[in-house]
Amino acid sequence: MLRIPRTPRILARPALQSVRRLATTPRLFSQSNPHSKIHALPFKLSEEKARSLIDLTAYVNEHTFASFFKILGSAITRTKPKVDEKAQDLELRKAYLPFWYLDIAVSGKGTALQSNMGNDEKDMQNSMLGMAFDSYWPGFVFDPLHYVSFGKPHNQDIQDAVPFSPSMYQDVEDIEVIPFSVSPLLDIADRVDVVNDTVIEGKEFNYQMNDVQLEFAAAYPLYWPVYIAKFKVGEDEERTIVLAAHKDDPFFLQWEPDREGYQQWLNNGSWLNADVTEPFWKIGYGQKGVLHNAEQMYLNDVVGQFGVGGDTIDWEDKRILAYPVHNGDNKEYLTKMYSYWAKTSMLKMIQHSDSTMVGFGKGKFEILPVEKMIENTEKEIEEAKAEMEEARPKWLSEGSQA
Repeated sequence: MLRIPRTPRILARPALQSVRRLATTPRLFSQSNPHSKIHALPFKLSEEKARSLIDLTAYVNEHTFASFFKILGSAITRTKPKVDEKAQDLELRKAYLPFWYLDIAVSGKGTALQSNMGNDEKDMQNSMLGMAFDSYWPGFVFDPLHYVSFGKPHNQDIQDAVPFSPSMYQDVEDIEVIPFSVSPLLDIADRVDVVNDTVIEGKEFNYQMNDVQLEFAAAYPLYWPVYIAKFKVGEDEERTIVLAAHKDDPFFLQWEPDREGYQQWLNNGSWLNADVTEPFWKIGYGQKGVLHNAEQMYLNDVVGQFGVGGDTIDWEDKRILAYPVHNGDNKEYLTKMYSYWAKTSMLKMIQHSDSTMVGFGKGKFEILPVEKMIENTEKEIEEAKAEMEEARPKWLSEGSQA
């Protein structure tokens, strides 16, 4: 059973009938959190609407077969389904949950090992760049709530975020602001060297990573408004859901206590949106691809290590940025960086190729000598590098941190 932290007293209201509300004093717990960097989605979902959605969720959990016809009928009539039954023993909490989006780029040398020859090293080593946009990381530690992800596809709504100001929680009844206590800069970005010597399996080759270095990191602190609801289903079962409160037609996540880690929440968002410049990593589908297996390693071995880098957030770290202000420029810079690294990787492949290759020349594809391909690619690398430097965000040049 998920135990929602509660204050010493319960606020009872006749109007709420069987709903138990957790009375809290609305405040930002950590006064060191600078509002200038933190953004949030405002509460838009009313408590009345939230309770009606929770009632419907409870009805679906208890009457699966009957609810199918009710929802089907609503789809036909284009009206929202309504139920007369109320969620039993409903405990409701209104809160802002802290989280981060992380833009990151990491370089390293990948050595291909022949998996069918006992991991003997093959003469195939290449420098590569891996990057991720809007990867999700919780801002607090509380199991299992810290496994709730507002990553992709939920991240589409974050464009409506506004500066997080006291007016969003002061003088608002029964709303709690959970403080930031962990950071992906500490847990991930500043610890990328732990990936050294890691072997990632693929269909044809396993890859060993070395010389792993951080090339870029930007972390965006954000708050998502939620209702956390716990209610009974039948006589003994309990359900816990997190209902997004940023719009009238929200999504919700349901806790599955029999599962572990990030899989505990149904309808959970993604944790990692990654890509690499090494083409061999993207060959194959499903479990055949090295990139897929690398992502699974991240989900299994990294997600859950919340706070491993420490719990003291340096809000003056210039890599902590306001999302609406900086995320566009940062992603543009990373896109240019990816292009530069990809062309550099391509050059090395061409240098190890035969005497002729299919290339692009005189406005069409044609057979070109390797020397000409090298010359063309070197020019493209120079252009890509210039574009990358031109797109470099101004904040990167301030101070010494990357």
